[in-house]
Amino acid sequence: MATNNQKLGTFGAFDNEWHTLAFRFAGNNSLQVIPVIDGQDGAAFTLTQSPVGTFPVDKLRVTDITKNATYPVLIDSIVVEVKKAVTE
Repeated sequence: MATNNQKLGTFGAFDNEWHTLAFRFAGNNSLQVIPVIDGQDGAAFTLTQSPVGTFPVDKLRVTDITKNATYPVLIDSIVVEVKKAVTE
């Protein structure tokens, strides 16, 4: 179980432009994930179980970085793609 949050990357200085965030999974039951922020690959990390028991299972939760009011996060769309395994 994870006990610390991890910074995966940044969108840079605040602006009013749209940004992209994607997670690329290695596949083959691996827990390794690569964050892709505005088209740039970040460092791979390992998925772990959240210690917060209030999250419903099989849900994606997007939050800001602080418990205090900051600025809103507007989400235009969320796309999930599952690709067929390639056997060569």
